[in-house]
Amino acid sequence: MNNAIQNLAKRLLLLSALLLVSLFSGSLFAQSSQGTEFWIGFPGNISSSGLRQLYITAEANAEVTISITTPAFNTTVNVASGSLTTINLPNQVDIQSNGVVENKGIHITSDVPVTVYAMNQQNATTDAYLALPVDAIGTEYYVMAYTRDVAFSSLNSQMTIVATEDNTSVTITPTASGGGFTAGSSGNVVLNAGQTFQLRSNTINADYTGSYVVADKPISVFGGNDCTNISGNLRACDHLVQQMIPLGGWGQSFLTVPLATRLAGDVFRIMAQQSGTQVNINGVNVATLSAGQFYETILGSTTYNRITSNNPILVGQYSRSSEADGVISDPFFALVPPDEQFLNNYIVSAGTPNIPINFLNITSPTANISTVLVDGVVVPESAWTAIPGTTFSGARISVSAGVHSVSSALPIGLLVYGFGSFDSYGYLGGQAFGAVATVSSIAISPKTGSAPVGTEHCWEALVQDQFGDPVAGVRVDFNITGPNSALSGFAFTNSSGIATFCIEGANLGEDIIDAVIGSFTDGAQFTWTEGEDPDPGPEPGIPLSNWSIYLGILLILTFIIIRFRRLV
Repeated sequence: MNNAIQNLAKRLLLLSALLLVSLFSGSLFAQSSQGTEFWIGFPGNISSSGLRQLYITAEANAEVTISITTPAFNTTVNVASGSLTTINLPNQVDIQSNGVVENKGIHITSDVPVTVYAMNQQNATTDAYLALPVDAIGTEYYVMAYTRDVAFSSLNSQMTIVATEDNTSVTITPTASGGGFTAGSSGNVVLNAGQTFQLRSNTINADYTGSYVVADKPISVFGGNDCTNISGNLRACDHLVQQMIPLGGWGQSFLTVPLATRLAGDVFRIMAQQSGTQVNINGVNVATLSAGQFYETILGSTTYNRITSNNPILVGQYSRSSEADGVISDPFFALVPPDEQFLNNYIVSAGTPNIPINFLNITSPTANISTVLVDGVVVPESAWTAIPGTTFSGARISVSAGVHSVSSALPIGLLVYGFGSFDSYGYLGGQAFGAVATVSSIAISPKTGSAPVGTEHCWEALVQDQFGDPVAGVRVDFNITGPNSALSGFAFTNSSGIATFCIEGANLGEDIIDAVIGSFTDGAQFTWTEGEDPDPGPEPGIPLSNWSIYLGILLILTFIIIRFRRLV
């Protein structure tokens, strides 16, 4: 009995040590497109021929397992650090059903975080998407898809759902009729983990954009079309697919770069999450939308744009059918990441056997462009175009087929896409999925202070929602104006809603430090002096505002350990 108590005391002591290490580190990984578990599917292409592939990248050596119930498939692969591994899946994983529960969910697990892309490739009808890990998905969605081709009744607008847990109740209010569901009327389906459910509609002008999906457990949701023209009767059709972002991950500020080689512009759809949403393009109000409504427009082939709104929105960029301008191309569909959700490091794959022309569209703070690297080489200044009315620039970079790395000192946006003969694909390079849509305020502290150059000073930015609750896992940009502007950076909020940012001032003088999330900002002033530090401020690591919490936990654990030892 004494030995058992001693062992328990040792475990408690170890637990307290681990807890204190984690608390004092003050760090939190961003909620991003990297993850250790995914539940995804392959919404139907025009047929089940061609290739169904997964691209998996990792920043550390990873052991990844992929399993499917129907068709039966199971494999484990090793993904080397900094590399990309391609996995070919059985064609039968393609979901061709309508209103039928199947077991075609693809379960991906890894021992370390990985990024997953899915490529649905068929001759003249290809598209790809960025997969969202289980901890980035949610229970509430609006779907973005595209209109059924008006010329061919056999083609379908579609939406697809994959359950991640057993006994998941899903309520769907579709905007098109099909698969036993009626447009405008809510219906329900119950799914177990790995089960899929797809709705297809081939009626005239059928479009699942704006369909509302809510579940009692996390689900993965996809929107698109098995093959459609964009725009109208322009030829030719192509497969469209994207995994939807849950409502909490939507944003209010978006930057767009036109697709390379296209001459007649790109189609954009902008969808509202709330009624009364005002949409602005380059500072001009273009629409006021109700919840689930969308605005569609064509933005020119040479225009770089900023799209903003007063409420969270979802933005899709669509490559038009090749007949729009006669160049080698075809439709694809890619979601545009809000600039609040950019990351600063990506590993991606470009090209397929039938798509030889490939590009990267990059958006970056203009002051940061000298740090943007593609495959370790700085993107030349001549490649960048300033986005009017913003502090950002965009670039279109031609790349060869194969694996590419994109990195930067500050967060940047990335779109990967390519064109072949009447074919194309496009997908997000990655993004964060913090609940930026829930942010209501940001406050930086301390507001003022001073310290000698060569010493480190830290600031905390507290991020809260409308209820005053902390918002965890969102990126806060710390923009510095003054003699140390080169030290601008970013940090992610911890579970207390606090992002901690530390710099070591190198130059004398006064800096203005702005903490920014989208349209929310708060500022501080700080002076770097010569001599001893009169105002050291908070030490790096543990936020000062959390000292009482951590001290209380430490005292409780210490008391428990002492009590157990006395029993021995």
